[in-house]
Amino acid sequence: MEKLNLSNKNVILIGCGAIGGYLGLSLARLGAGSEGGELILIDSDTLESENIGRHALGKRYIGYHKAMSLKFEINEQLPALNISDFNESVINAKFYKIFEQADLIIDATATSNVSQRINEVYFSKTTMDSQYYLAYSFKFLWIYY
Repeated sequence: MEKLNLSNKNVILIGCGAIGGYLGLSLARLGAGSEGGELILIDSDTLESENIGRHALGKRYIGYHKAMSLKFEINEQLPALNISDFNESVINAKFYKIFEQADLIIDATATSNVSQRINEVYFSKTTMDSQYYLAYSFKFLWIYY
């Protein structure tokens, strides 16, 4: 039986908060960012003390950007991975080109205007062919909490 993983895939995780933090660590353990692939973390927020009880990151990251901190934490555990972090809003137009190269895009922001904008951009581009087959075939995975 073939083992499916995220090696050699370009994976974008939008939102590195309570859910996204754990997702980022799990995606890395599943191979995202390895063998020529890239794990891209996007979040404009900083980690606050109120976040610590439910977040994958510990108190040493308080006051730092979540995407940058998650990248640092993943690199400490799995140092050979190719990970990029962006500490700004995903609504920024520069991300639209990045979306075109993605095999998997995960929106873990729980913010409807972000999800709506990603949908608008994604489906307005006819050249995009972002898909990854793990157990299901999908374009996006939305995480709501």
